Amino acid sequence: MQIKHIIAAIEEIAPPALQENWDNSGLQVGDPSAECSGILVCLDPTEAVVAEAAERGCNLVVSHHPLLFRGIKRLSGTTPVERCVVAAIKNGIAIYSAHTSLDSAEGGVSYAMATMLGARVQRVLHTADNSLLELTVYTPRDKADEVRAALSDASLATDAPVMMSETDRTSDAIGSDSDGLPILEITHTPLTALTIELPSHRRREAEIALAGMGAAVSWSFKKLEEADPRTGLGVVAEFPEPLDTHAFIDRVKSAFGIPVVRCNALPPDGEKISRIAMCGGAGGEFISDAVRAGVQAYISADIRYHDFGEWADRIFIVDAGHAETESCTKMLFVQHIKEKFANFAVYISATEKNPINYL
Repeated sequence: MQIKHIIAAIEEIAPPALQENWDNSGLQVGDPSAECSGILVCLDPTEAVVAEAAERGCNLVVSHHPLLFRGIKRLSGTTPVERCVVAAIKNGIAIYSAHTSLDSAEGGVSYAMATMLGARVQRVLHTADNSLLELTVYTPRDKADEVRAALSDASLATDAPVMMSETDRTSDAIGSDSDGLPILEITHTPLTALTIELPSHRRREAEIALAGMGAAVSWSFKKLEEADPRTGLGVVAEFPEPLDTHAFIDRVKSAFGIPVVRCNALPPDGEKISRIAMCGGAGGEFISDAVRAGVQAYISADIRYHDFGEWADRIFIVDAGHAETESCTKMLFVQHIKEKFANFAVYISATEKNPINYL
């Protein structure tokens, strides 16, 4: 079985179209056509994880957090990321990451958090902008290959096929008469129409790729599908039975295996918590969404100091840790891979450690 077949299975539960435009989910290192000897699953791809994969005979590491967030200019081994890339290449190990693609997926990270807490998901907290667009580019026929290459360089023409058709389209041009005065000339220029489907968050990349092609190239977008309300970041959920504040905190700590939580002032004594929102990882930007959803508590991680105070009179905020709220991703990967490929060697990393320690 080739690595690309494993990737295709992962992308069933974490479609690349769902990732945020700042993210870098996908194949980070390696040859997708290589035969897969085994899979090691982790939260963060590191040198230690790559070494463990090599020791276990696994040539594919599947992680939640991407190894490559920003471009690297050299592979000299001076940073942990560079050393991890070098180690992966030396050992013939591919690294694939499903980050916000899994965060925003139906049944993804926040859905798993709700299940761990024993709460029923009611809806998505912050709906993803994942509407589908049809891009049509009109180009002179002799520039069609150049335009296709520009779209491919922007990674827009690799996930979806480009449809090409011949068309005659009226174009306006400014010419001059015998006296040198400007006149508007209307001509019929044979053009090629290139059509490609892409998620709405890739629109800006397409426009940038096409902007340098010259005035002879024009394009338009048409919305094909609206955003799916079942996908997005975070969820709103409800407990079958309300919990008092201390029981709620105990459940959060137990569910995510954390000894302490950071939170703002506890709700008044006697107040029960039944309706909550949550977002795995750094979800401070969605506190306002949680308030608008009318929940009593919001669980996430990496909450800023001032957020605890500014929202204290409107919502109970619980920071349960970044790694802790996203540890469920490893089991999501393992369960789905085993469902698709029974008896295939899939392991959860035993060497990976939370970089944050509680003393």
